[in-house]
Amino acid sequence: MNYTIKKFASMQGLTVDTLRQYEKKGIIQPFQDEENGYRYYSDMDVRIVSTSRWYSSLGFTLSQVAEIMKTLSNESLQSAFSEKILEQKRQIVYEEEKLKELIRFQRYYNLIERGEPFYEEVALPELLYLPHSMKDQLMQDEDILPYVRAWMELLPVTFYTRWVPKASIEKREPFHYYMALCISKENLALWPVPLPSCVRTSPERKCIHTILRKKHEEVLSGKHLDQGLLYLEKNGYRLSGDVMTMYISSRIEQGQKVNYHYAYFPVETE
Repeated sequence: MNYTIKKFASMQGLTVDTLRQYEKKGIIQPFQDEENGYRYYSDMDVRIVSTSRWYSSLGFTLSQVAEIMKTLSNESLQSAFSEKILEQKRQIVYEEEKLKELIRFQRYYNLIERGEPFYEEVALPELLYLPHSMKDQLMQDEDILPYVRAWMELLPVTFYTRWVPKASIEKREPFHYYMALCISKENLALWPVPLPSCVRTSPERKCIHTILRKKHEEVLSGKHLDQGLLYLEKNGYRLSGDVMTMYISSRIEQGQKVNYHYAYFPVETE
C-alpha cells in the first residue's frame, strides 16, 4: 500500500518536516509518481521508520541511525554499540551521583536543623585528587587551570574539597589546609579526565563522618575540628590521615551568620 507524505507522517506520529529529515539522511526513499509528481511511501518505509525510531530511542542521533540502517559491517556496528553503551553507563553514573548528592545534602540540612551531634563510621572510597597548596588558589594557578576546568565539567562526579593535613592538626601551629578537586577511582574508569603530575591518591579508608560548624568570619582552624577529635578519643579511634571537608551552606542563627561543612576524619582503631 502507498501513502502520501501527510498520511505517512500522521501514521508515524511525526511532522512532515521530521519525515523529510529521514529522507535527507537517506533512511527512506519515497518513489515519485511520474503522472502527478507526488511522492509516495510504502509499507516497507513504515517498517524502516519504525525501526529507525527504535534506534533513536536508544540515544542514537538521526545521522547515526542512518549509518546503522545502511547495513554497516559487523565491526562498525559493534563499535557504534560499544560507544553508545559507554555513553549510557556514564549517564547512569552521572544521574546516580546527582541523586546521591541530593539525598546526602537533604540529610545534612535535616541534621543541621535539628542541631543534634552527628557522627557515623563510613568507608570512604579510593580517591584521586587535584590539590593546590596555596589554600584558595586552586582555580587561579595557570599551570593547572586547564585540568581544573576539565574536572569541573564533571560536577558532581567530581567534587571540590578542603583538606587539612594530619601533621597540621597535631601541631596546630601553623595551621594549614589546601583545596582539591576529587574523583573516585571507580568513576575515573568512565571519565578519563586528564591527570597532571600533581594528582594525588587517597586510598580507601575507614572514616568518621561528621558536620563542622564555624562562624562565617572565622578562618578554619584546629578549634573547629576539636569536637570531632574529642569524639575519636572517647570512642577508641586514632586519626590516621588528612581530614577532608566540604562546604554545605551558611545560615543565620541568633542574628549571626554561621557556616557548616561536612568532614571525614580517617581513623584507625586504638
